[in-house]
Amino acid sequence: MIKLEIIGFAALLLLGHAGTATAATCTFNSSPQPLSFGNLDPGIGADVVVTANLTVLCAGSGAPPTIALSDDDGLYKTGVNANRMINLTCPLGTTYLPYSLTYVSPIAGKKNQTITMTVTGTVLGSVYQDACLGVYADTVTFTVTP
Repeated sequence: MIKLEIIGFAALLLLGHAGTATAATCTFNSSPQPLSFGNLDPGIGADVVVTANLTVLCAGSGAPPTIALSDDDGLYKTGVNANRMINLTCPLGTTYLPYSLTYVSPIAGKKNQTITMTVTGTVLGSVYQDACLGVYADTVTFTVTP
């Protein structure tokens, strides 16, 4: 990652994982997606909202499945839906930047067709106004079921 910014480049890596199979099996049909917040400028202090798409393909017998999407809240969470990114350079391993993720789940599936699911990430301007300079990152694993 490039550090040419005032606060830092903040990005998440969204990984996919298939859940338990039933009559239909759904799998992620895309590579891990970055959810990049870009350069966060404390002088502006505005909320930063970005999106990334995950694609899912369902196959199998029976009726079209209802697809549920869930996530593990990332590597540096402090609790359920208490996501945060880490800055590994300032001071080493103790600087975090909270963020939130939202997405629609469950959704109606379609067999043998790609379904796009949008994940929205938000970093509030008020949480990065006094943040340490540097690169912030986290990795979030999503699970799709069935």
